[in-house]
Amino acid sequence: MNSRAEPGALVDVARRLCGLHAQVLSAADLQLWARVRDHGRDDLASALWEDRVLVKTWLMRGTLHAVPAEDLPLYVGALDNRGEYAGAWLRAFETTAKEMERLIDAVRDALDGACLTRAELIAAVAPKVGKSAAKRLSSGWGEFLKPASRRGVLCFGPSRGQNVTFVRPDQWTGGWRTFERDEARTELLRRFLSSFAPVSADDYERWLGSVRRVREPWDALADELVEIEPKRFVLAADVEKLSARPKGVNVLGGFDPYVLFPHSDRPVPTEHRDRVYRTAGWISQVIVVRGRAVGVWTHRKKGGTLQLALEPFAPLSAATARAVERELDSLAAFLGARR
Repeated sequence: MNSRAEPGALVDVARRLCGLHAQVLSAADLQLWARVRDHGRDDLASALWEDRVLVKTWLMRGTLHAVPAEDLPLYVGALDNRGEYAGAWLRAFETTAKEMERLIDAVRDALDGACLTRAELIAAVAPKVGKSAAKRLSSGWGEFLKPASRRGVLCFGPSRGQNVTFVRPDQWTGGWRTFERDEARTELLRRFLSSFAPVSADDYERWLGSVRRVREPWDALADELVEIEPKRFVLAADVEKLSARPKGVNVLGGFDPYVLFPHSDRPVPTEHRDRVYRTAGWISQVIVVRGRAVGVWTHRKKGGTLQLALEPFAPLSAATARAVERELDSLAAFLGARR
């Protein structure tokens, strides 16, 4: 971990992280708070729904991410599933590749110039695909919306009351550049390496959530890579940066990218992994000291008070404990609460 970026640098931070993990949007906000100095409670919402410099949609692993709007075409180019539906996936959801293509086309047409709630989108596509197929879009897991998002025809718009809405990203962001698949996949791997190295092909596969997009970009970058651990690589241009010793104390929210994909015993000690990587894919909030997780924490806002519970893996030094307290005071201020 490094010191916080300058105020307002949330787009640059989202780019460096290869997207904010936004399955829980409050977690994405904590990712920014931990990395952007003076990050405000309304900054993420403004970036998404007013300035439109970030876009929220389903991407890697079928999970929600917030990525820079100008980078979304790159992700779409790399993750586009055209012609790559897994047979097991089609059988599990009792559909066919042809039916999925028809549904995606219907979604694209329905969102042309429109911002629709899920119910409105279902009603709009039903005449083209039938009520049964359209109703599949109602699932809270988004199984039939995710292929459309990775095709670049759907992203989230601002909520309407309690209802989420969807828009066409090419129209919502005001511009679109089409990437060739090989170019996009190579560049996405380059960015992943820059963010998470040293990494292996298995790490990249897990991050993508796919085994079908791995080999070719690694081959394309072969001349730019340095193997610094068995089967784990870093971009040659980043070797010196990687050797720099992490400094400082960081309090990170749940699902933070820094601990999202561990390898060897970094950044979470092997003996404490079960306290960080929990059942059902939940990843705990962690305390990081000089780049290494030293404990977990939980919080609850009750009234105007922030209630905190710290669980260090081992007793913290007095200096470290004071630094953690300063971070928690900053967090309480960010959340508009007192401790």
